[in-house]
Amino acid sequence: MNFYLCSSLAFVLSVLIARPIISFLKKIKSIQTFREQGPQSHITEKQGTPTMGAWIFLIPIFVVGFLLYFGSHSRGLLIVLCAMLVGALMGAFDDASKIMQGNYKGIDSKLKLIIQLLTSSAVTYFSGRYLFAGINSELPEWMSPALVLLEFVWAFIVIAGTSNAINLSDGLDGLATILSILAFGALAVLLWQTNHDYYLVAFCVTVFSGLAGFLFFNFKPARIFMGDTGSLSLGMGLGCIAYITKLEWYLLIIALVPVLETLSVMLQVSSSQLSRRLLGRDIRPFKMAPLHHHFELIGMSEVLVVLGLSVFQLLATIVFFTTQAV
Repeated sequence: MNFYLCSSLAFVLSVLIARPIISFLKKIKSIQTFREQGPQSHITEKQGTPTMGAWIFLIPIFVVGFLLYFGSHSRGLLIVLCAMLVGALMGAFDDASKIMQGNYKGIDSKLKLIIQLLTSSAVTYFSGRYLFAGINSELPEWMSPALVLLEFVWAFIVIAGTSNAINLSDGLDGLATILSILAFGALAVLLWQTNHDYYLVAFCVTVFSGLAGFLFFNFKPARIFMGDTGSLSLGMGLGCIAYITKLEWYLLIIALVPVLETLSVMLQVSSSQLSRRLLGRDIRPFKMAPLHHHFELIGMSEVLVVLGLSVFQLLATIVFFTTQAV
């Protein structure tokens, strides 16, 4: 399958199945819940919008992805598909828990980290066995166990970190969708430039197109939310591809906004805890984290925040590729 066929099939499938899936989710009352301490406008404006809509793009992505695999037997592609499937199932369980409990808590965060750790460990093992050489044989033998452990830790940081970063970016209509489109599009270009697995390039194009179809229904006013089902799966796939192709550091550019969103949460929590412990006061640098909520609370409209962050990410990516070409 060539790029055009993968792209067209993913886009058309996502558009065709969107309305039936939205109707089904409304019928079973798969309704998004919101944090009580979150922006009050979300509770009033978005209440009643169904979640778990990620299947609109995940089904086409998995259909085309597995067709690509059966036509190529690309082990790298199979590893990515399995990682994304784990992310999708974990996210679906989380979304279902929120719906049944009627609150924003979902499954325990420690359980999520354990699942992400097991997934990243499996990716490390199978990619080390089938895709690239392991520890340098010229290194002293006593260093090998330490380097192997370091590799597993690094894979967890990349894959779990990317998964959670995309998840944190999923708070405004269309934001996580657009950022993921830009990230997978940029990753496809990087893979092409560095002569990596052709089928991974085709898969990135597939994800790009499936998300493009979903965006029609997810941009404000959103008729459907992707939920953790989508954000955790997309982040898992993005991080996994970057890890197995050794392009991890490029995530700092092609996923710059999700990185900044994650840093804003870390800074908010750290500042709050340290200031209360040392000064007896709760000092927070942002009105609310992640970062997109801070912009909302200082008076920016939701559409303006989404477009602003998306344009910022696009410009960062363009500048990066332009400097690479010079």
